[in-house]
Amino acid sequence: MIEDNFFRTRPSSENIQEGDSVTFLERGNLIRAEKRQGVIYESILKENDTKNDISVVRQELLKEINFLRRRIEKLEG
Repeated sequence: MIEDNFFRTRPSSENIQEGDSVTFLERGNLIRAEKRQGVIYESILKENDTKNDISVVRQELLKEINFLRRRIEKLEG
């Protein structure tokens, strides 16, 4: 059984163990993150009545992609 841990802020990737699921608050959003095969997958959980159009999700994904690119460049650098 996978245990879900709650954090008030984003935990570092080193604090998430393989197979763990964590939930945390970030900018008013509830986010669930899971670590599988060394990769952290995130889901943004929102209330049904909030106005969250695709552009907001796209912006968040682009931020995450840029963050991951910088980490890869730093590791390869």
